[in-house]
Amino acid sequence: MDFLSSDWTIAQPALDKLVSIGGDEVFEFLISFLPGTNTTLRNRASIALHDLKDSRAVKPLMQAITKKENENYRGTMVYALENLNCSHLLVEMFDLLFYGNAEVKMGAMSILDEQIFEFDSDDLHTIQAKWNDVQQHPELCPEYTEHKEDIQHTVDGFVAYLAD
Repeated sequence: MDFLSSDWTIAQPALDKLVSIGGDEVFEFLISFLPGTNTTLRNRASIALHDLKDSRAVKPLMQAITKKENENYRGTMVYALENLNCSHLLVEMFDLLFYGNAEVKMGAMSILDEQIFEFDSDDLHTIQAKWNDVQQHPELCPEYTEHKEDIQHTVDGFVAYLAD
């Protein structure tokens, strides 16, 4: 299948074709690449899942994103989440924002800015506690200095609901 080609100019039209076909078989085919170790295929599947906009992909994407061995290869999978319903993943999005590399931080920030989340005061307290810990241990947060103000602004925007 052209999707598997090492040449992106061949693989991309195949991805586009899969997305246009859609359906359960295509969805399951794409999901099957997420647990694998081939980052190229996992990224291609993630891009197609982004384009499919099928929120059933959230759980398998999050499973792949949180695997330790994928720590340095998560950006495209986080990008895939941007078109999916992450409303129940507020704390997890902040984890990506706090502990992810620059690409992951950008994706998490986009999701946090664009989506509406379901949360309770416990979630907000958890986020605030994690942010306080990151500020005391900035080495936990890649590129902390460059992103501190943006992260603070995002945290403030959510924890402000605690005052209500």
